[in-house]
Amino acid sequence: STFRLKGNDKLPAHVDRSFHPHQPSHSQLQQQSQAAQVNGPQQYKYFRRPNLLPGARMSAALHLAPPKPQTPVQPAPPEPLIKDVATQSDYRETETQTLPWSPDWVLPMDPARLAKQAALSRKFNCQGPELLQLADLKFGDGLPGGLQEVRRLEKMREKRAFEASLPSIDDAERLPERQAMIEAWEAQEWAEREDEIRGVQEERLALLENALMVREEEIEEAHRAQVAERTSNMLSGKASTFAGIHASRIKTIRQLAEKRKKLDAVSKGSSQKPSIIDKYADYGSAVYAPLQREGRFPDVVKPPAAAGALGPQRIGTGAQRLPQPGLSADALVPASLAGLQDLQSSLPARALEPKLQKSKPRGTSVCLHLSRCTTRSTKFA
Repeated sequence: STFRLKGNDKLPAHVDRSFHPHQPSHSQLQQQSQAAQVNGPQQYKYFRRPNLLPGARMSAALHLAPPKPQTPVQPAPPEPLIKDVATQSDYRETETQTLPWSPDWVLPMDPARLAKQAALSRKFNCQGPELLQLADLKFGDGLPGGLQEVRRLEKMREKRAFEASLPSIDDAERLPERQAMIEAWEAQEWAEREDEIRGVQEERLALLENALMVREEEIEEAHRAQVAERTSNMLSGKASTFAGIHASRIKTIRQLAEKRKKLDAVSKGSSQKPSIIDKYADYGSAVYAPLQREGRFPDVVKPPAAAGALGPQRIGTGAQRLPQPGLSADALVPASLAGLQDLQSSLPARALEPKLQKSKPRGTSVCLHLSRCTTRSTKFA
């Protein structure tokens, strides 16, 4: 056997097969991307005007800025085998909204504004603008503000006013009064807090009751739908059952009618012959369709009556008898011996040679029960 091999090398013959392009290492690529290179993303650092000596003209030799000392390049650390990379899929939820950005605040340095701000701070018992008291509020946690936030701000104002009205802590004589005022304030805060908690609980209870009512309505609606579906299924099954019973009833009635007809026919045939009225009422009787084997030919034309009895039928001036369709009785009667032989030959053999079967006598069968006596008598015999 001979094998023929075909080369699949698509390179030309003059190309060196041992040539391999240089592949730079990771450290070389890292070194090329450092700031020491003029081109690349650090190129804008070298866009500087030349430093000219005092009194020098543009045509003189230019003195460029001294180059910066180059720091030795440290080898790049090896890339880890496993690292986390953030990806962005095409199925991002567009409804996701981050917290809105809030700019920083700066207090004005104008003396007039500072004096006005000092007066407002003394009025509302706060340090700096009162708006800074809302710095802890965030979007979704107090912002945008509602009724609860307004009440909270009012309580904060009342608390600052109360703290400003307290006796000084350095006054030892009024320390019991200060302590009593603080305790009364704390008791009032606890009572307000309890009322707030009670209101929140009542709201949650109302929401829970509403949710339970909605759930009960849904369950009742589902139950009503199930009952309606069950009722429709049972009614449809009942209708189909009734239809089957009705069809079976009609079929049974027809069968009984047919059986009754047969029984009536049998009873009439055994007891009495059908009357002339029954024969004319039955279109399948011999009145309408007589049997030819009895010598009755309904298609045969009867011979016309005597001319003197009926008289000739006249058409115009001359007397002429009209032709009547049908067969003639003379055509069915053989007129010669040959015609009689032809008629005999057309009859089947079973009509000319009847078969007589001899009845077989009924045999008597004797069943003997073998007993001791019959066995002995049989042996002796």
